Amino acid sequence: MSLRRRHFGQLATHLAMSLCFILLGGIFGLGALSVQGYQALTLEQLAATVTVEPMENNQFKAEFVFTNGTSKTYTLSGNQLLIDAHILKWKPVANILGFHTSYELARVSGRYIDLADEQTKPRTVFSLSEAKLLDMFELRKQFAHLNFLLDAEYGSASFVPAQTKQQYVLMVSTSGLLFRRIEG
Repeated sequence: MSLRRRHFGQLATHLAMSLCFILLGGIFGLGALSVQGYQALTLEQLAATVTVEPMENNQFKAEFVFTNGTSKTYTLSGNQLLIDAHILKWKPVANILGFHTSYELARVSGRYIDLADEQTKPRTVFSLSEAKLLDMFELRKQFAHLNFLLDAEYGSASFVPAQTKQQYVLMVSTSGLLFRRIEG
């Protein structure tokens, strides 16, 4: 009888330890999944690095270095650099599944601080969009049955001062465009 109790005690100990390890594995798995979900919901993508350099007569140069390595320079009128983009924002469950905010930089323009200047002084606007093999905005229209995963389709814009030479990173977050000044 004592041999049977001993085997039962060992079996109970092994079972309890197995359950503890399964529970710990589940806790760590849920923790990893929640961190991944948080990162997916707060993801920011680098769209470009932008250097702004003032010139005379309310004009400035804006040099863009895009993530694909190409660069473009624009001469713009105004006191501020304005960028706008088309944004496709997915629902949180789609973010966790790997669908991240899609964007297309649309335009770059100069912007005046003073409304009267904006209405009377010269304006400059250039297109940033290029022809693509795969256009997410057109695909979204073709695959309308995936709209239940789509949170919003909208435009987003951000602007920064252009009166002093500055360098910025242009980021696309799950909520739209944002500039961050590069210190240094």
